Amino acid sequence: MSQSINTSVSDAMQFWTEFGFQVQHSPTPSLSPVVQAIVPPGYVAIVAKGAQAIAQQAQALRAIGIPPALWSDTGIDSKTAVFKLSPSVLIDDLRSCVGDRVKVVGPGGVIPLPAGRYLAPSDHVLSIADLSVLDTLDAYRATPEPPSAPTATPAAKGPLSKFSLLGQGSTLEGSAQPSHAILGGAILAGQATAIYAAPNVGKTLILLHLLSEAVEAGRIHPSTTYYVNADDSSKGMAEKLVLLDDLGVHTLVPGYEGFSPAKLNESLAKMVRDDLCRGVVVAVDTLKKFADLMDKKAAAAFGDLVRQFVLKGGTLIALAHTRKNANPNGQLVYGGTTDIVEDFDAACLLVPSPNLSPRGEKVVQFQFLKRRGPNADEAYAYAPDPELSYSERLASVRSIDAEDLDKFAETDTRLADDKLIAVIKECIEAGFVQKMKLVREVAERTRVSRRSVMQVLERYTGDDLEKHHWDYSVRDRGAMVFRLLDWTAPD
Repeated sequence: MSQSINTSVSDAMQFWTEFGFQVQHSPTPSLSPVVQAIVPPGYVAIVAKGAQAIAQQAQALRAIGIPPALWSDTGIDSKTAVFKLSPSVLIDDLRSCVGDRVKVVGPGGVIPLPAGRYLAPSDHVLSIADLSVLDTLDAYRATPEPPSAPTATPAAKGPLSKFSLLGQGSTLEGSAQPSHAILGGAILAGQATAIYAAPNVGKTLILLHLLSEAVEAGRIHPSTTYYVNADDSSKGMAEKLVLLDDLGVHTLVPGYEGFSPAKLNESLAKMVRDDLCRGVVVAVDTLKKFADLMDKKAAAAFGDLVRQFVLKGGTLIALAHTRKNANPNGQLVYGGTTDIVEDFDAACLLVPSPNLSPRGEKVVQFQFLKRRGPNADEAYAYAPDPELSYSERLASVRSIDAEDLDKFAETDTRLADDKLIAVIKECIEAGFVQKMKLVREVAERTRVSRRSVMQVLERYTGDDLEKHHWDYSVRDRGAMVFRLLDWTAPD
């Protein structure tokens, strides 16, 4: 076992000891170090080993209806859930609930726990006393048995038979649009893809770059590609029209040539009826002009129409906006009801990096919320200079490879962590040096979740002056006591 893994296991044993377990090192292969712990009196663990057992464990926990506060990966293909056990629940009854592949371990038994830099199960779970209480199995007992298969009646021919596609599999398979990447690696042929972004992030710019690149590479045909521009000024519309004219791509604008949002729906429906969808690419900018995203009925109706279009071989890309306010974790949230995300094949956020690239470019990345295929979380950079013409800015768009993106992400993380790093240093200097006390104090001062504080504390723990800000030593009773690194001391 390497020194790094030994250190990781040692840290994990310290963590779980502070959490409230009696732990011991487990002699497992170095690729999957775990910690063994003895289940304390009044607690029970549900352990699954292997993919089938983990699936059975998840199904049982959902049926029981009490979410475990501690449910973690504990090695390769292994997962452990731990509950506080009410006297009203018998372990034998629990065993009958979880299935034959899952092991129930009562007090005194030995279970695996994660090794490595493990984070607290949640912001409110800092010790074993805070775990979920398993006090009833009534929800599981109330789960109805699955209905048995009906007796076959070959002679019966119900009213749905006239709609059946029985026997047409080979025909439809031959006419289906292959699901391969056509616009970069993010957007696939034969799919409906929704791209959500905040204003001025560059979603239209990236889309036009991908369209032009796909036409030039021969992945799409310009004569069957339509860019629907319904969210632009007259100048912007004219600039984009000139660019797309050079490619031979059609531009549709409401109010011109008799086109309107209703005409798009009518045209999609006609292509479905006449089986003219295969190879057609439609890019809608923006979606709210063609479907009321806040109205479930309207959004669902548009989603149904798009679903028929892509099933016949068409490809549709829709741009839409995120909400003005992020969620409590600071993440962007797509606008409107859930119907578009549910009905489309793929949905993603176009997320900007908070900092420019080393070249001074703006960096954005596709982050998929849903995908039915190998849609790639690609990243792109472009020149943000407002003095550039639109054609110059479009020409500046370039893809970012994964290695460069990781470097940008590391820089972003360090800059985002600066505030917490400063407060953690203040608290250590003020005498809050034990791990849990330090986390609580920083969380109270900054109004940031304890989990986020724990992540930053552990991210910058170590003895490398170029990467870390503090380290710790283990004192009496296993207490982890932190100290700031001395930046003035000579090597």
